[in-house]
Amino acid sequence: MLQKYSYLLLITLAIFTHKTLQANEALALDYLNSANWGVVIDAQLKAQIEAAVAQNPSQQQQIITYYTKIMSWAAIKPDLIKVISNTFTDAELVELIRFYQTPTGQKLAGMSSEINQQLLAIINNNSKIFMAAQQIDAQNKVKVSDCTSETSDIGPDVAYIGSLNSGFTLVVSRNAKASDYLKVYYDDKEILTPSRAKAVLAELATTENRLKGRQLACFNRIVTALKLAENNAK
Repeated sequence: MLQKYSYLLLITLAIFTHKTLQANEALALDYLNSANWGVVIDAQLKAQIEAAVAQNPSQQQQIITYYTKIMSWAAIKPDLIKVISNTFTDAELVELIRFYQTPTGQKLAGMSSEINQQLLAIINNNSKIFMAAQQIDAQNKVKVSDCTSETSDIGPDVAYIGSLNSGFTLVVSRNAKASDYLKVYYDDKEILTPSRAKAVLAELATTENRLKGRQLACFNRIVTALKLAENNAK
């Protein structure tokens, strides 16, 4: 007999729990409808489709099908109802629904899609500004692009430093028999003073350098020659 009552109690609890979940999910749906979530999400869907089609016009139908299946209001509504019902209590959902029944709540619900579109426009504009700044930085970024030696034993070593818009070369002779042995030339003009050598070293210290192997060894020889020139007056 005890087992029978226990079984009936479990059935009753299951029915009650199911009805409670149904009521909670119904409230969740009422809230989503009151807040105009469907309109907002489908507006986002439309914007995403238009952006994707603009990038790949030949794939228009496939893009529409794909986005509709993964992010349309119809596609995400069942799962979103569960998320909302698990996040808010019945009392909280009733309070939210009451708010959206007020003039202010109705205005917010009616303006949500427009606000969202303006937000997307702000984000897109910020993205364009950022990308343009990145492009300008890339064009103006100074780096050591190459360093070569005309011969392996006596050079000269030649380094190419600059950005997309401007640049300069540094040349140093390693021929011990030459009169300009270890002298450094900046765009074919000899660096004569320690202060000038120091200024060039400071510039190189802030320059991007991704050279490796022989190229890096070549560049380091030029830096060593600059340091010698900097120390000449010490």
